[in-house]
Amino acid sequence: MLPIFEKLENVKISTLDLLQPEDKTYCEKIFNLYNAHYSFIKNLLDKTSGDYTNHLAQFPLDIKDFYHAMYYMDKYFEGLEGIKYSLEERVITKIENYFKELYNIVFDRYEIKNKESLSLENIIDNIIQQSGTDLTEAGKMQIITTFQKNFFRQSKQPLLKNNKISLPNYFCIRAVLMSDDISLEYNDKEVNILLDALALFLFDTTNKPEIFIAQLEEWKQNIDFSKSYSVQNDVSIKFFKNRRIDIAFNETEMADKFWEKFQLENIAANN
Repeated sequence: MLPIFEKLENVKISTLDLLQPEDKTYCEKIFNLYNAHYSFIKNLLDKTSGDYTNHLAQFPLDIKDFYHAMYYMDKYFEGLEGIKYSLEERVITKIENYFKELYNIVFDRYEIKNKESLSLENIIDNIIQQSGTDLTEAGKMQIITTFQKNFFRQSKQPLLKNNKISLPNYFCIRAVLMSDDISLEYNDKEVNILLDALALFLFDTTNKPEIFIAQLEEWKQNIDFSKSYSVQNDVSIKFFKNRRIDIAFNETEMADKFWEKFQLENIAANN
């Protein structure tokens, strides 16, 4: 092996160094809090166990004694394991949710194997192995593929006509009891995915702007089929009772670009 390659092979790159500085700082802060909580609980129980042992060496065990309940020490250590597991689950979830929300990426959850010690590097390595080092790009690609997967049947094939793109059978209607009001399902996914796609197209971002989030919440309360909703100056959305959605752009060129970006031509057949 050439000396230059030997040097490269010996260079160890920390998984954390592959993150953006602000992401690394956030993860280290959260993991340090986890370590502090776990160390406190472990030290407390270790001290209690030591006090119990010293007490037994000096006094006979009595049922009225405070330490009598600690005769079953295995129960206390089971409690420690339960607390430890709970803390591990919480820190893993908190860190993974941070990346899912920030970059709009989906990945399989990190699972601790063979009773290994939990480390921040392992949590991040699990994310990077599945998503790559460019998390922003991974999020963008996942938004595109997730949007495309909505059109798996010919009856859902999008239609492009001039400056409008129609999405047949795209959303689910929730009828409000004792009322004529119509709204989106509370657990709606399709319209949420559509807004992600529009945010990517309009702003080149993996995060929906606040106006999109507010509009989505409004639609979960009520949808007015008689109006078009402006989600941006040059883009509007209209709902129809047959579950169709029309996306109208101010210019035909914009509609063409959206159509091409998400490769909607014959998308149902391709799926």
